[in-house]
Amino acid sequence: MSGTSQAAAVVSCMAALMLQAHHIATVADAVANITEQLKSQGFEITLMVDYAAAAASVGLMFPPTQLVFARPPRILIVFGNPNAGTRLMQVDRRIAIDLPQKFLV
Repeated sequence: MSGTSQAAAVVSCMAALMLQAHHIATVADAVANITEQLKSQGFEITLMVDYAAAAASVGLMFPPTQLVFARPPRILIVFGNPNAGTRLMQVDRRIAIDLPQKFLV
């Protein structure tokens, strides 16, 4: 799949998922739906981050929130600190899109 057609497939897939999002009852169901759709478009799921589980590992609470990475273009180094990250997300949950921190090599 060329880079342009791959990007078009991602945009199409994400648009369909956004339309369906308000009909999905749980984060687990949404993640299952997203990963199924991405895989059906030929993408490999390379990493899934469960923020609630990371928060629990340091004795903090955070609502169910997950991040899905699908086939990074090169080498992606992902790192984080659940104690600091959870506290940031508790202030503004939208910060989760930028956490954990990433380096693209």
